[in-house]
Amino acid sequence: MILQTKYGVGDEVWFMHDNKPIKVKVSECSIGVQDNYKTTVKYRIYIESKVGLDRISLWLFGSELFPTKQALLDSL
Repeated sequence: MILQTKYGVGDEVWFMHDNKPIKVKVSECSIGVQDNYKTTVKYRIYIESKVGLDRISLWLFGSELFPTKQALLDSL
């Protein structure tokens, strides 16, 4: 079985956070296959926390990520 993901590790993507467009890099990709052979793909990204120097880790679906800022804005 060959699985093709929308984004790869290191790809820059855009998403909305606190009503602002943010550009981040994909840090990890997780693929799951359910009993009915439905495949789910999630992407881990990190964003800087507004408090201290910590980073926030988020797992997002590909439908929540966009290749360009314009593509993100067009989806709103």
